[in-house]
Amino acid sequence: MAVLEDGEPVLRPDHRGTVYSTATGEAQHFGALGELPEGLTLDPRPSAVHAWLEGGWQVSPELVAARRSEAQVRVREAIKAERDHRKEAGFNVGGQWVHSDLFSRSQWLGLKDNARDAFAAGGAMADGLCDSEGQAIVWKLLDGSFVPVTAQLAFDVVAAVTRSDMAIFTVAEQHNAAMRAAEDPAAYDF
Repeated sequence: MAVLEDGEPVLRPDHRGTVYSTATGEAQHFGALGELPEGLTLDPRPSAVHAWLEGGWQVSPELVAARRSEAQVRVREAIKAERDHRKEAGFNVGGQWVHSDLFSRSQWLGLKDNARDAFAAGGAMADGLCDSEGQAIVWKLLDGSFVPVTAQLAFDVVAAVTRSDMAIFTVAEQHNAAMRAAEDPAAYDF
């Protein structure tokens, strides 16, 4: 653009408008005539893994590694959250879906102790368990129905908790390993 300096026309570059920081890649407004100062460019940053190197945007191995590491942490946390959700979503015992939240788990451990005591006192595994006042113990299932708690059911539920937890943990670890090996961990679908 031609401007007057000391009464004489002088050509000055006109880069007014949007320019980009070579340090961050962020867009900003530039409003002066003349050459761009150091640290600004007309070229937008192509991606988050590009850095300003040797006068231009280039893929940075350090940024690629950092983004990969960040993605792995993010996806690993998502895998752990899904693992924990599945641990609390219930499990199947003999065709019946039983609550698997932490409180229910602790109650089933107590019922297993109750069953062990009843069995040691001569009871059978098919016998229903009773509370301290002699009332039959019933359990509400995930579908809302109730089932009488037998010694066998108490043992089966505690065993099912262990199997379910081990299976869920194993699958989560398999997904974690596959995600770490994936070319794009952020896109890994677990």
